[in-house]
Amino acid sequence: MFIIKTDKKSNIRNLDQKIRKYFLAFFYTIILVYIISILFHHNQMLNFSIFLNLIVLLLVLTISNIYISRILIRKININIIGNVYKFTNNDFLLLDDLKINYYLYETIEDYLKNKKKNILDETTLVVNNLTLTDSSLEKKIRYNRKSNKVYGINFFLYTYIRKIYLYNKDASDLKSYSTKSLFLKKIIDLSVIILFIPILIIAVPVSFIVVKNQSSGNFIFRQSRVGKNGKLFKIFKIRTMHQKTISSQISNNSDERRIFNYGKFLRKSRLDELPQFINVLKGDMHIAGPRAEWDYFQEKYTKTIDNYSHRNLVSPGITGFAQVMFRYAHNEEDSREKLMFDLYYIKNWTIWLEIEIGIKTVQVMIDKKGI
Repeated sequence: MFIIKTDKKSNIRNLDQKIRKYFLAFFYTIILVYIISILFHHNQMLNFSIFLNLIVLLLVLTISNIYISRILIRKININIIGNVYKFTNNDFLLLDDLKINYYLYETIEDYLKNKKKNILDETTLVVNNLTLTDSSLEKKIRYNRKSNKVYGINFFLYTYIRKIYLYNKDASDLKSYSTKSLFLKKIIDLSVIILFIPILIIAVPVSFIVVKNQSSGNFIFRQSRVGKNGKLFKIFKIRTMHQKTISSQISNNSDERRIFNYGKFLRKSRLDELPQFINVLKGDMHIAGPRAEWDYFQEKYTKTIDNYSHRNLVSPGITGFAQVMFRYAHNEEDSREKLMFDLYYIKNWTIWLEIEIGIKTVQVMIDKKGI
């Protein structure tokens, strides 16, 4: 009765889409049921207790259906022909999580060698080759347009992995948040800060004592970062390295040796970023957005990575879509990978995507996988 049946042909696989689908479905259902109950029971007025129970019911139904749909959703098979875009291990992990079986082929001939017949039967093809068109495909492969789907690599990355390929025209056709979206983001920013007040009351004093005990120097670490439209600002963090070793802004493999014991815990749990709430209140940052980049790397990558400056169309965030979808960027290739997620986030911002980022950030904090 309280389970929304999963459509076998449904393309809803990403978390933000599931949150939107189930939340709105049960929200309107509960509102409708409540209105009907009022019509038949005129004395039943909304009070705080009823309101709270409805909210809890809404959350329980939404969360339970998200997990149930994850179990029931059927796997799909996708054949990827070509190698213009180089898939990463992170891409494969995301596809596995979405229950997508993927098969890679360098050419159409390689694909046909692995098929017993030339007619595709309810199969999805992803064309990862800029020289291949529908007409050229039809000359080599006989497929049914009604039962078979043929996607370009740009569409596939955008729809399933949720990144914008840097050589796609969409990567350069971006705008900042709309007035409505910016208003919603500011409400989310303030709401998250208020929710974190109990944690701040405990975590900050405890951290102050432990940091001072394990390493001499300032408790708060300030550093120049690049914000919206390339404007520099001072970011605040709880210091995790020994004072004498943090003068260099360039991270390297020796960072692990420079971090004191409690600093490692702060980084993995991301509690070292709690002071950035000050940056959010000042308007330099949002709770979610592209990672605030060092000015050194901003200048470097702007010259070597296409559309890198587009991430500065919006204010940076304490957490973000790229941060929960990919690991910490250790090099230029990692930064290029994360940029594709950042561009998708900027182009497709919704409150549902923001909620997904929040959920995954909490998971990272609990699992202590932060960096």
